[in-house]
Amino acid sequence: VASAITLATAPDAPTDLSATVISANEIDLSWTASASPDASGYVIYTSTDGTNFTAFDEVAADQTSYQATDLTPGVNYTFQVTTDGSGGESVPSNQASGATPLAPPSDLSATISQSDQIDLAWTDNSLETAQTIILISTDGTNFTQLAEVDAGINVYSATGLTPDQAYNFKVTADYSSGECADP
Repeated sequence: VASAITLATAPDAPTDLSATVISANEIDLSWTASASPDASGYVIYTSTDGTNFTAFDEVAADQTSYQATDLTPGVNYTFQVTTDGSGGESVPSNQASGATPLAPPSDLSATISQSDQIDLAWTDNSLETAQTIILISTDGTNFTQLAEVDAGINVYSATGLTPDQAYNFKVTADYSSGECADP
């Protein structure tokens, strides 16, 4: 009498993986479920070089989307997903990529230094890769470009202003890649 146990085969991979950049810290993923009846879940992998992947998270078998959060701004992420089942993990799905934009400048402050001058300062979140655009308004709604300063500079003096006039300022970044979160 001979007996044997057949080995479980790995489940089918999920398909049609897509990535949508939501913010400087989030990329949303979606995929088509594996056709394997023994799928017990999905393993989400990420890479910042498109070659070396590490497990990022696991989700249940009935889930076909995922919000990758707490990501680093200004990084290109590549994802792939495998199906987990009784026969192990499937081969990876197709790859999907998204680049999180760098955060815009923040913590803008304005200090009156003379009757016709306001000094501005802000935090440069561009890793010194973007020029900063300074916008000005007298009504707080309609802004126009006042100046543009080089990457790495985080101060500007607005001069020649009308005394006793209220001014509003915004700063935003001009990234050569076109990737910037809204101010």
